Amino acid sequence: MEVLKIQKDYGWVLKVLDSCKTKEQVDTCQTLFNNFIYKWIHDLSEERTLTFNWNFQKHKSQKLITIKNMTSRSC
Repeated sequence: MEVLKIQKDYGWVLKVLDSCKTKEQVDTCQTLFNNFIYKWIHDLSEERTLTFNWNFQKHKSQKLITIKNMTSRSC
């Protein structure tokens, strides 16, 4: 049951990241992700924690590239 809650929470973090329009919002989403990990740290294996972190960082990098490209087009 906890696995479903963890996945739902992580999905929500990714939705928030996807909705970010500025670098500052992405930075705030990083804090949200950190809070997600802190909330579930006792229910996650070290491997699962690293997987979540790697996946989030990958999505975050892609989002920052998208924001940079959008910003450079509007200038």
